[in-house]
Amino acid sequence: MAVRMFAAIECRFFCPGAGDYEISDKGIKSIDHVRHMIALGSDTFSEGKISYGLADELCRVLEKFTETMKLYRVKDYRAYATTAMREAKNSRIILDQIRVRTGLEVHIISNSEQRFISYKAVASKAGEFNQIIQKGTAIVDVGFGSARSRFLTKTLLVATQNMPLGSLRFAASYLKYLSA
Repeated sequence: MAVRMFAAIECRFFCPGAGDYEISDKGIKSIDHVRHMIALGSDTFSEGKISYGLADELCRVLEKFTETMKLYRVKDYRAYATTAMREAKNSRIILDQIRVRTGLEVHIISNSEQRFISYKAVASKAGEFNQIIQKGTAIVDVGFGSARSRFLTKTLLVATQNMPLGSLRFAASYLKYLSA
């Protein structure tokens, strides 16, 4: 039985994280999961870009993630960034810094890709998921940058919607209002 190690890294709005997984013919087993609190999106929404200080902190966190990957002998990984990086004017510069300092290639995923990934995560619990959607279901994910909703009936995904009203986005708008 071949066992493969895989890491999933997310440069999310408020809380970058990494998970190390063992993949075999028995399925996927979570080995380790690490998170670090960084308000990456606070700069994006207040200044339109990610500051040098937050970029430096993100790189240091990702360097630790890569050390953990080496410890578990991870060969394959997927690293992605979401809203904070997607909306930052300097995202390409930050992604270059990450690549140079950590060796990681981070991909910015679209809002649609982000919704699809979260939908797949919910649907991966097939037994529970199939039972829940029999009567029609709304799945709502309220994050720091936006709220995403999916509407399902039986086996059909009827609609999805993204609303830019996450808590950190709201706080940044409020602080701009106070300082005006």
